[in-house]
Amino acid sequence: MRPWWKDWPTPRAIIFDLDNCLASAGEIGQEVCAPAFAAIRKANCGTLSEERLKAAFADCFWHSLDSVAAKYGFSDEMRAVGWKCFSQIEVKGALHGYADLAALLELPADLFLVTSGFRRLQTSKIKALGVESVVQSHLRRCHR
Repeated sequence: MRPWWKDWPTPRAIIFDLDNCLASAGEIGQEVCAPAFAAIRKANCGTLSEERLKAAFADCFWHSLDSVAAKYGFSDEMRAVGWKCFSQIEVKGALHGYADLAALLELPADLFLVTSGFRRLQTSKIKALGVESVVQSHLRRCHR
């Protein structure tokens, strides 16, 4: 069967997001973020209830640390230790991404990857997905 995009006009460029586009942001698992979550919990000192902390940690897979900190009312110390820890986190194992990830190689356009977040973590996700060679030859990383 002919892929659906083969019948569309050829685009000049396609822009992808890393998290929740090429792979689920949650695929890295809670254990990868556990050191940051533990440090934030330790710095909490009663600022947030355990229920609010758990909700904030779940939101970290969908939103930036800054927006999560603002939404949930992190103290300055909680935010600072979160930044310090998250900036050091890397994915060590393999990630699988979404089932159609291999289709990137068939797309007839310049491909761009836009991602935000912590550079070390985002770069390690690209490596863990096994698309580093695709990234080097087809995608341009734009970290914010």
